[in-house]
Amino acid sequence: MADDGSQAPGTRGEGLATFLQEQREDVLSEWERAVQGLPCAATLPRPELRNSLPDVLSQIAAYLDRSTAAGSGGTPPVADQHALARLHEGFDNTEVVEELALLRDVVLRLWRPDALDEAHVEQMRRFARAVDQCMVATARRFSDSFESRTLALEASEKRFRDTFESAAVGLGHVSLGGEWRRMNDRYCALLGYTRDELMGMRFEDVTHPGDVASDAASIARLIAGDGDAYASEKRCIRKDGSVVWVDQTLSLVREDGRPSYLIAAAQDISDRVRQREQRAFLADASSVLASTLDYREALDNLAALAAPRIADWCMIDMASSAADVLEPAAIGHADAEAAEALRDMRRRYPMGTDMPGPLGDALRASEPSLVRVDDGLLRSIAADEAHLAELKRFGMTSAVVLPLRIGGRTMGTLTLAQSASGRRFAEQDVELLRELATIASAALDNALLHAETQRAVHLRDRVLGIVTHDLRNPLGTIDLSATLLAMNRAVSGDAAANAQIATIQRNVRRATRLIEDLLDMSSVQAGRFAIDRQQRPLGAILREAADSLRPKADEKQIDFTVEIETGDAMIFGDHDRLLQVLNNVIGNALKFSKAGDIVTVRALRENATVHVTVADTGPGVSAERLDQIFEPYVRVRQNEEGTGLGLFISKAIVDAHGGRIWAESEPGRGTTVHICLPLAG
Repeated sequence: MADDGSQAPGTRGEGLATFLQEQREDVLSEWERAVQGLPCAATLPRPELRNSLPDVLSQIAAYLDRSTAAGSGGTPPVADQHALARLHEGFDNTEVVEELALLRDVVLRLWRPDALDEAHVEQMRRFARAVDQCMVATARRFSDSFESRTLALEASEKRFRDTFESAAVGLGHVSLGGEWRRMNDRYCALLGYTRDELMGMRFEDVTHPGDVASDAASIARLIAGDGDAYASEKRCIRKDGSVVWVDQTLSLVREDGRPSYLIAAAQDISDRVRQREQRAFLADASSVLASTLDYREALDNLAALAAPRIADWCMIDMASSAADVLEPAAIGHADAEAAEALRDMRRRYPMGTDMPGPLGDALRASEPSLVRVDDGLLRSIAADEAHLAELKRFGMTSAVVLPLRIGGRTMGTLTLAQSASGRRFAEQDVELLRELATIASAALDNALLHAETQRAVHLRDRVLGIVTHDLRNPLGTIDLSATLLAMNRAVSGDAAANAQIATIQRNVRRATRLIEDLLDMSSVQAGRFAIDRQQRPLGAILREAADSLRPKADEKQIDFTVEIETGDAMIFGDHDRLLQVLNNVIGNALKFSKAGDIVTVRALRENATVHVTVADTGPGVSAERLDQIFEPYVRVRQNEEGTGLGLFISKAIVDAHGGRIWAESEPGRGTTVHICLPLAG
């Protein structure tokens, strides 16, 4: 926001082309203030100062619109008219290039989209290329003017050299055969060579092998007259062997209408590319870590992804039961043999958080640490000379040690190291890699919790199996003894004794039912729940359930009605399991109804399903409780008998039949449970 509360230019989220068109006056006013430090600019009135820059901005905006619509670019605008006018006004080319550079800086400072995404970055890149092309055009126009102005040759040559050398980007001239003709100091610094060293080399000598073919194709198209310039992102090889990413523009200079030489403009974009690649890696790492709940598999996958994607080595260590000792959980390297060699060395020379030196400090830290790997560091790690020799063979040059923290405790470390690739970690990498440690820690936490849960479930199932097995046998003995006792003539005439025997048998049946519910629940949660599906008439199963429960309804003086209108409808189901569902649902309706209430069971055929409803006029269920009644251990009322597993198991049975079960209720008006099952065939 501006100081007066209005929205500052460039904050509305519009595209760069729209911004240049709508905010051109703001941009030019800010630029006028910026160029006052240039000697010639300070002497010009406003119209001459602006000259044709408004048109240049319009050309760039139109270029951005065309390139966005085309999706692949186009030819950036040139500023020949502006450059020639400036030369006539006494500007040297250094000042022309400087004012264009200031224009670029002003636009990129004022345009502040709400969220910087890849599309915005691409617009910024195209805008920078357009301005760079204007600079190149200025240099080319100045060069051409030299040829036609023989009387001013020395002065023009000086101006050209000043423009060439003071350019904000690397500029070079390359023959059509690929030999370097000249280059400015910025280009030399970009590649790490001296001017004399580059003069003895070819353009392709400093180009990454993977980009040589695309460069050659672009040059061939320029010579053939297909376009005035080509822009691309490419990799260059520096003198020290490291890779630098550049935003390169190649332009062709023609003399007397014939191709003469190439102008190459290059700007270092290594940081931008590195961040883009690291962001993509973080997204892939999140996906890999989320793909499994086995923490060892997750760590192996992460190590394999990280090396060689963002590092040459990836080592993940976990804290062990032994104090201060780290156990290697995963090691990643592009060469499987090299990874195994490091794994073998780690087994023979254990590493702990108590080791001295910078690496030990990093392992003990709660924040990411950048470590420079040199001879002193290796000696602080090595247990003996043989160990030192092995460490040196791995050739590590820099590393980032990231703590894996869960619940405020460091559970392990993630170490990324560079070696033979020539890459080096820098401070700006650490913040982004901190996100990787956060993602890995969260995934590790989830995996460890899952493993703990699996162990708890396994232990529960074992205990449940032992308990149910040990309970079933004595319950069976108690039931048999009670039955035999009831048959004993000496007891059969004793009403009090018979009542006690009935109580024993009723509680044995209840305990047996509890055991069966617990076993069913365990099977459902373990994914082992099985049903025996065959073609069966649902109407017959409904009548069987209703007939078995009618005595209970009569005993409680409940109006119990059954209406079956399914005809000869057949379902593909398990007789005993469906009977279990109906007994549960109808039994609940009868259990919570009182004398004079109505319980109605209806079955209708609806298209390819049978719709069963069990409705009662009982007390009903509250809305908050209704959402939970199909969960395990949930009782409709706190003083209700049973385990609270009946409806949970019923839902599992209906789901296994490909059906649906749900409930509707209104407190004080009753409850209706719906069961829909697909017809056979």
